[in-house]
Amino acid sequence: MGKDIPSNVVSKIALVPIVILFIVIFIFVFSPFKTIESGNVGIKITLGKFDNEELMPGLHFKIPIIQDIKIVDVKVHTINYKGSQDRPDKEGLIEKPSINVLDERGLPVRIELTVQYRLIPDQASEMIQEWGWNWEDKLVNPTIRDVVRDVIGEYPAEKLPVKRQEIGVKIEEGIKKAIKNVSKNKVQVIGVQLRDIKLPPRIAQKIEEVQIAKQEAEKMKYVEEKAKKEQEVRRIKAETEKIEKIIKAEAEAEKRVKEAEGRAKARILEAEAQAKANRLLSKSIDKKILEWKEIQVQEKLMEAIKENKNNNIFLNIPQGNMHYWLNKR
Repeated sequence: MGKDIPSNVVSKIALVPIVILFIVIFIFVFSPFKTIESGNVGIKITLGKFDNEELMPGLHFKIPIIQDIKIVDVKVHTINYKGSQDRPDKEGLIEKPSINVLDERGLPVRIELTVQYRLIPDQASEMIQEWGWNWEDKLVNPTIRDVVRDVIGEYPAEKLPVKRQEIGVKIEEGIKKAIKNVSKNKVQVIGVQLRDIKLPPRIAQKIEEVQIAKQEAEKMKYVEEKAKKEQEVRRIKAETEKIEKIIKAEAEAEKRVKEAEGRAKARILEAEAQAKANRLLSKSIDKKILEWKEIQVQEKLMEAIKENKNNNIFLNIPQGNMHYWLNKR
């Protein structure tokens, strides 16, 4: 038979699984490693004291029980000021009631706003040490409300819709400057959007009435301007037609003048040609030709007397400038 195992050895062997289990539980509960994901930084705390140097994303070592690493979100956060009640926050999105402020005359106004901001990564440790873990509620939210209250308080309620763009710029610039100063450059405001301006009912009704009246006035003005333009078009058209008629009449008159001038010139030329022909003819006629022509006339006369014995014949004798009536009865 083999030797018996001493009881003390058996006891030690039995303790091995217990020790291993204890080590596993210790490592699981008091892990010396901490993983920091992207978009976050870590703050190492040693016996309650914060390290001033932030831990960047990655795997980091800590001494269990003595040290701890807290995760701080440094991604862009968004606050929506809308509605009348708080709503559950989502990751990176904070829901707040709309901001109630007073206008220049003390009338209540509600502002709906969206603000985007982020914690500067290398300022996280100082921010938590100075403002605590709920630094957003202590610093960001009150500062935003103060700026909105100051800006809206400069205007009467009825001017807010008209000056909306100007007011939006003032609120954005004011929030960026105020949070930068209050946080000592630890928080960066990315953007501010003025969503809506909720006015008191009677002011909103008054503005609506003014807008309706303004639209009616603009409509009437448009109708009047349209009528004036149409009248001007008709006047221009009439003047154009008148001018066209005048031009046409002048053209016709000029045409007639030119035609008359043409006819006159033609008559002058014809008269000149006739006169020239007469001059040439008178030069070409001599005494013998005239006598010959006279003989021809006398022959024709004698023939006429033979054919018409009862007619009276008037003779014109050029040489003696004498006239004779011949009566054949």
